Amino acid sequence: MNRMCDTGAICPHRPQCDHFCHFTNAEPETRKVKAYPAVPADIDPVPDTWHKIGAFMLWCIFAVLLTICLALFFTGIWIWSLLI
Repeated sequence: MNRMCDTGAICPHRPQCDHFCHFTNAEPETRKVKAYPAVPADIDPVPDTWHKIGAFMLWCIFAVLLTICLALFFTGIWIWSLLI
């Protein structure tokens, strides 16, 4: 026994939707949804080379950020040691 909402979907077990739902043996309707926007057939996927270049660039950016963070950290430790 399914609880069907007025919209046609199966009602979740929540008290606030009880007055919008009724019990039935019917199966819920399923609708097929078209993919929008449709992709034209003449568009080729990006070559694997660009994925490798992008991954390399990300690794370079992360390496630079790690280097900067480590330099700031050890500079802070050195300055703190001068203050002690």
